[in-house]
Amino acid sequence: METTIEQFKESLKTKLSKIEDQLESLKSDFQVGQFEDKELIKAKLKAAKLNVKSMSKTVRAAESKAKNWLKAKEKSGESIISGWKAKFENAKLDRHAKSAEENADAAISLAEAKVTEAVFAVYEAIDARIEANEISAIKH
Repeated sequence: METTIEQFKESLKTKLSKIEDQLESLKSDFQVGQFEDKELIKAKLKAAKLNVKSMSKTVRAAESKAKNWLKAKEKSGESIISGWKAKFENAKLDRHAKSAEENADAAISLAEAKVTEAVFAVYEAIDARIEANEISAIKH
């Protein structure tokens, strides 16, 4: 049982660290003022786009798991779970725990995908602004 909990915690820590790393990288770019380097922005935009594409399969699976969790949660209310505890129905409680863990994992995956999309959107916006500023400078 402890091994399952440890694996769950490690999996979530890894995913949350990845989200944190993405945001820290973006934050660092803002602080360093790297947005004058058009080629660097293009490279980061390309990498962000690849990340968004690679997340699509994960997002579909996570959305499906989240929907399944909601259905299961509606079916098994608190009173049912309390009944399982009272009767020491370990298998049912274990299935419920596994389902809750899968939902948490799916929710983190969806958050990770949204952060990935946000990073892409930021670099896309910066790239578009650079292009607009260049055209504006040419006109004047």
